[in-house]
Amino acid sequence: MPLTDVFSQQPPFTVLVVDDDPAIVELLRRFLTKQGLDVVSAYDGQQCLEVVQRGNIDAIVLDIMMPGMSGLAVCVTLRKLSATQSTPIIFLTAYDDPEIRLAGTTLGGNAFLVKPIRGQDLLACLHSHLAAGRHNQLGGN
Repeated sequence: MPLTDVFSQQPPFTVLVVDDDPAIVELLRRFLTKQGLDVVSAYDGQQCLEVVQRGNIDAIVLDIMMPGMSGLAVCVTLRKLSATQSTPIIFLTAYDDPEIRLAGTTLGGNAFLVKPIRGQDLLACLHSHLAAGRHNQLGGN
């Protein structure tokens, strides 16, 4: 399924971008919005948890290294919430450490991207997970 097919769904998919760097959040927000996605922002783990409690989030792009609650700790909490048990979580970090990568996937992350990322890599990752979710919702195997 082409990217445009998945991202042109009505209503559009909503992606939550969580990063303590406002410049990265804004860059991703602009880019993803141009691709036809709705974007919601959070700047730390606690805000992320508050946002997911308020509304339907289709995917989460989550920084790992944040002050306070790390992205890994946020992931553990998200997987315990009924609203986000199966929501795709795409980790985004500046550290390409195999141990952190393993921890992220073991704790429930669906993908792991290293900053700086190419927009097309993020889109491909989102497409893969959102298309799979749409397929499962429609009764596919």
